[in-house]
Amino acid sequence: MISRALKSYGIEKLQNASDCLNKNEKKGYCIKDGKEFIITENGYLSIE
Repeated sequence: MISRALKSYGIEKLQNASDCLNKNEKKGYCIKDGKEFIITENGYLSIE
């Protein structure tokens, strides 16, 4: 889902995935659970 959304906006590859995940966590789009990130409801809604 995320790969399709990135391609639809013309973004082929993330340059700094860690920074992107941390910024999205601050926005409430995902939460960190141990070493993994889980997409929140707000995260799903922002993709659509």
